[in-house]
Amino acid sequence: MLISEARRLSNWARGRASWASWRRCRAGCLVFQPAQPWHAVHTGPGLASSASSKELLMKLRRKTGYSFVNCKKALESCGGDLKQAETWLHKQAQKEGWSKAAKLHGRKTREGLIGLLQEGNAAVLVEVNCETDFVSRNLKFQQLVQQVALGAMLHCRSLEEQPSTYSKGFLDSSELSGLPAGPDREGCLKDQLALAIGKLGENMTLKRAAWVKVPSGFYIGSYVHGAVHSPSLHSLVLGKYGALVVCETSEQNANLEDLGRRLGQHVVGMAPLSVGSLDDEPGGEAETKMLSQPYLLDPSITLGHCSCFQPGRAANCPLGMPNTDTKSWSERSRCAAMGRSQLKHSSPRQPDCQQRKDARAQTEAGGLVCEVRLGQVGPVGAGVGLLGRSHARRVPAVRQCAQAIP
Repeated sequence: MLISEARRLSNWARGRASWASWRRCRAGCLVFQPAQPWHAVHTGPGLASSASSKELLMKLRRKTGYSFVNCKKALESCGGDLKQAETWLHKQAQKEGWSKAAKLHGRKTREGLIGLLQEGNAAVLVEVNCETDFVSRNLKFQQLVQQVALGAMLHCRSLEEQPSTYSKGFLDSSELSGLPAGPDREGCLKDQLALAIGKLGENMTLKRAAWVKVPSGFYIGSYVHGAVHSPSLHSLVLGKYGALVVCETSEQNANLEDLGRRLGQHVVGMAPLSVGSLDDEPGGEAETKMLSQPYLLDPSITLGHCSCFQPGRAANCPLGMPNTDTKSWSERSRCAAMGRSQLKHSSPRQPDCQQRKDARAQTEAGGLVCEVRLGQVGPVGAGVGLLGRSHARRVPAVRQCAQAIP
């Protein structure tokens, strides 16, 4: 015990001596070290240039959204020139995007978004697909949908207008990919697609687009299920299902906005393949003619028996038409729905699945020509009135979508 106590005291004494020695040495260093002026650490060209580089780096990062490492490489390669560095970054990202797109080619894209953009007398409906729902909620993917919608709108605006009636058209994947990206973007939409693939790391496809342009006296109605406005472009509406409807009436005070929305809602929920006639017999849940289908918001009646399609009986119309007289809804008043792209997936629960596929193929090949009039239905000129919806994800059954709509 005595020996252990002696060792402990000895170690403590040595520790105290070492501490005292270190303090004396530190004090000596402080005494004999010459003082430096306080402003010496703030001078020098190297530090000023470092601060400038950091500012450029932060500015390039905020403007492009690329990583700090790539932004630093771009500034070093371009000698600190911000514009050249931005161009260098876009070229490198496009190369990486095309490389990644080639690797991911063939992977299924079952999710995505519908983009509906309306500007004045023109409207476009585009579909962009991705692999997962997680990416479809990403801001960069939504920006891609915005670029595609703007490109389709520029294409629609560039076409010659019809003075007496409306015009419409459809773009498949290859036609849509070849459209210019817009005045503020270089290249075409497929280049923007490659950039998005490089950033998000998933396979994506520009599926299709529909556009419609109307002259004076017509109205474009629309409906998007699960609608969310784009944060950077308020006129762009994003969602999972969408429809476009063109309406015309001889009365200026008609509530065409509500009518267009309700008809578009019915098209999205019930997926009709043709307009049909008011004289057709109702076919039940498997009916594919719009006017013979049970009305989405009131299944006890068919859409054709709604009062808005009966001249002079618009007072209690469930579609939301205003109280008008017979003259307000003359035979000249009409509404023609359009916008159907061929559905990629059909519900396995529907017994007439193959029949619907065949009807869609005929519709796409021949171009359905019919219009809905208030009180009558009849064929019109070629290329008018193709009815339907476009969608961006697979669902178990179309009826489930109808039940989900309030």
